[in-house]
Amino acid sequence: YHLIKWHGLCRPKDFGGLGFMDTKVMNVCLLSKWIVELENNSQDMSYVVLRNKYLGGDSFFNSSAKGGSQFWKGLHSCNDWVNNLVVKVVGNGQKTHFWEDVWLGDVSLRTLFPSLYRVSNQQHSSVKEILGVSYGSLSFRRNLNHQDDAFLRQLKEMMKGVELNDSPDSVVWPHEKNKTFSAKSMYRLMKFGGVVDR
Repeated sequence: YHLIKWHGLCRPKDFGGLGFMDTKVMNVCLLSKWIVELENNSQDMSYVVLRNKYLGGDSFFNSSAKGGSQFWKGLHSCNDWVNNLVVKVVGNGQKTHFWEDVWLGDVSLRTLFPSLYRVSNQQHSSVKEILGVSYGSLSFRRNLNHQDDAFLRQLKEMMKGVELNDSPDSVVWPHEKNKTFSAKSMYRLMKFGGVVDR
């Protein structure tokens, strides 16, 4: 008999595992659904209570676990997973980080234009702070070289279609056709073994 590591047993069957449920990972997925609902302004009473107690009008991703309940701290333990897997839909731009969130294209602007991000004066600014005052009010710590200037023109071209409105920012789940979060699809992403075993 072969001894198989637990993570191998928990891998989905079509990725060479036995499909056992990894309860720790599933717990992360179920908690992540709460974060998505909070970000999408769900009016269900549980989310309204949490939003009023901890967030006010701010994003969950800008909040802190400090001083919160065990449940709130549990949500924060999933913060990075969710933030790296969702795409922000910009409304008023208040809850979306311009450089660090995925909102314009398939990756963050920080990843797409690393040299511009490194010299930006607004690394942690929201979309509203950058686009809300005057269109494309980006500022940098030094004069841009020829290559960075070309990157900036490319970035401004990407931003041409962006228009802020009065609705709050929300998130979508790009890993399902209907763009709706499901714990099942997140679990599959987290347990993905890499290559289907034919």
